[in-house]
Amino acid sequence: MSDASVNLDDLQRPTRPQRFALAGVAKFIEVTFPRAVGAMLLWAASLKIWDESGVTRVLEFDRVPQGLVPLAVSVVIGFESALGMLLILRPRLRGVTVAAMILLATYTAQLAYLAAFRDAPNCTCLGAWSAYRAARFDNLMGIGRNVCLILALLLVQLTRTSGTSPASI
Repeated sequence: MSDASVNLDDLQRPTRPQRFALAGVAKFIEVTFPRAVGAMLLWAASLKIWDESGVTRVLEFDRVPQGLVPLAVSVVIGFESALGMLLILRPRLRGVTVAAMILLATYTAQLAYLAAFRDAPNCTCLGAWSAYRAARFDNLMGIGRNVCLILALLLVQLTRTSGTSPASI
């Protein structure tokens, strides 16, 4: 006979893993956050459609050949729009979330490149939200914004792949 005592209540109740108290909220965030990123991408694309001069200046600063600039602007707007729509319509697709992280990482690298030069133009990613007039500061703030978005999308993706809900993290 062992001297370990057993509580009868513990034997009758199955043990559950510790979870976040608001599991429903966590599930809501898992589906809603990619949609919010999709809406932001659509907003950014619509601003570029409205006034493509900002993205044109950035591409010219990147030394994209003048003949390819209109095509590059169209590709950027088209890809951003398509990805934004897919994130809104199919937020649980793994490839769409990964594509969004890659696009945001690419934009972050572009912003870091622009921030390295004093005479670089503003990225005009979300031009209507620009609160400051210094292009360098706007570009650095864009890096911070994109890193936060990438990390949040990565968290959503990791919770999907591991099979656990964000509630258990």
